[in-house]
Amino acid sequence: MLVGPQPEPTARLLELTREKPRVALCSHDAHGLPRYEDVFQALAMYLPPPEGTTPQLLPKDPRAAAEVVVKGLASGRALCAFRALGEPEGFALEGMDAERREARVGDVLTVRLPPNTGDLVRIEVRGSGRLRPDGRSVELVEEGAVQVEAWVRGPGGFFGTEWRPWIVPSPVRVLRR
Repeated sequence: MLVGPQPEPTARLLELTREKPRVALCSHDAHGLPRYEDVFQALAMYLPPPEGTTPQLLPKDPRAAAEVVVKGLASGRALCAFRALGEPEGFALEGMDAERREARVGDVLTVRLPPNTGDLVRIEVRGSGRLRPDGRSVELVEEGAVQVEAWVRGPGGFFGTEWRPWIVPSPVRVLRR
């Protein structure tokens, strides 16, 4: 119950991204139930490692740590992952200018999923793209913006499971050819 689709905010984010690249951030709407600690451990922003390096711990100096965090978030390459559904290590969205978060109409984005996820994941596409029959590539069909997300089955209502967003990167701006 902690994670659900948000159609209105997603539509607004895509609308704003048409004009200039935007960064998607995840956030919590905790009100005490479930416990705050559980909610705050359920999802997190994952920062890209600085160019040419491997993942690292934040520097001990608070100012240096803040600089790493702000640069990572502002890069547009950070992603939101719902940790309660699994870690996102190995996820990538390829086939675009990653630095600018832009691609062109007709380009094809490829979704790389974490290892051992197989058929447990489905890709959701909103905006200026369409999922190809292989279920892992997205054709960019018109100018605007596209949101590509990885979804998995998670706890639903009172019983059973339902599809939930798992890994949510920032949208990609789609430019004319």
